[in-house]
Amino acid sequence: EGLPEAGGGAGRKARRHRQPQMEGVAPPFAAVLFDLDGVLRNTEPYHRMAYAQLARSLSGGAPPDAGEIAGKSNLQLYEALVARFGGPATLSQRHFRLVCQLLEEYRVGPMPGLEEALDALRRRGIPFGVVSSSWRWYVERCLRELGMYEDAAVIVTGSDGLPLKPAPAPYQAAARVFRPAPPGAVLAVEDSGSGVRSAVAAGLACAAVYNPDSGAQDLSPARWQLNSLYELPALLDGN
Repeated sequence: EGLPEAGGGAGRKARRHRQPQMEGVAPPFAAVLFDLDGVLRNTEPYHRMAYAQLARSLSGGAPPDAGEIAGKSNLQLYEALVARFGGPATLSQRHFRLVCQLLEEYRVGPMPGLEEALDALRRRGIPFGVVSSSWRWYVERCLRELGMYEDAAVIVTGSDGLPLKPAPAPYQAAARVFRPAPPGAVLAVEDSGSGVRSAVAAGLACAAVYNPDSGAQDLSPARWQLNSLYELPALLDGN
C-alpha cells in the first residue's frame, strides 16, 4: 500500500467509529483511551531515525548532533526541525512519511502485551479509542496495520483542529463519546509527560506505561505506573 496523501483529514472533527456494546462493563472503567506512539507501537526509535535522516538531507549531509536526538519526544524532534529548517507543515509530513517507511522496513509490530490487553478489553466488554497528536493519515495507517482501526470507538488526532497535548482538549473530545459515563470512568494509557498531563487535566483516570525509548518523561501525575501493557488486564479488574 502506498503512503497516504499528505495532510489527509486535516481540520476534520474527531472521527467516531462503530462503538462496541458496553453491557457488562467491568468497574471502574467504562472505556480505555490509548496514546499511539510509544504505547501501541514502539515508534519512538524510528521517529528519531527519521529525524536524523531528514536533518542530514536538509543540512547538506552534516549529521545532527547527538544532543538533538537523545531522549527527545516526537514533539521536541519536530520543533527542533522547524527551528532549524522552517516550513513546519512540509517538514512534518516528510518526517512522518519517513517514519512509515522505517516501520515497514523494520517490520515493527505491536508493543509487548498489546494483544493481551485488547483481548482483556473484549472479554470485559470495554470499548477503546485512540488519542494522538500525530497526523490522522499516519494514525489510521498504524491502527490498520495493528488490526485496531475497525474496533476503535473514537480516534482523535492532531489533524482535528484541537489544541494538542498537554492541553486537555483531545481527551475531552474522546471522552465525550462514552457519555453518560463521567470522564473519571475513562482510563487513558500514556507514555509521555505531555500525554499524562493532558489526560489528567481532562479529568480522566490515567495509567502511565514506562517506555525507555520515550526518553526522560515526568509521569508522576498518572495514578498508576505500569511496566508494560501486560499489566493492564489486572488494572482493569481493580488489582
